[in-house]
Amino acid sequence: MWGLDKSNASDADSLLTAAVQAVESESFEEARRAVGNYAAIRPVDPWPMKALVHLSLTHGKVDTVLGPLEQLDQMEFHGGH
Repeated sequence: MWGLDKSNASDADSLLTAAVQAVESESFEEARRAVGNYAAIRPVDPWPMKALVHLSLTHGKVDTVLGPLEQLDQMEFHGGH
């Protein structure tokens, strides 16, 4: 992964795996925490924000969807993703 040394890349891979598994679970808070952990180490990856939007809508937590949507908008505006 660009910008990460090998130990951090391994950490990012582990955190991503944990986040994906948590999103597939039934626990909103656990998944949100796991996705946040991954987002902290890979702030340029849009996946966490997309996952948080999905989680919020799937669990009926519409009050938590605006932040991730705004971050996605900023990522797309500044990064062209």
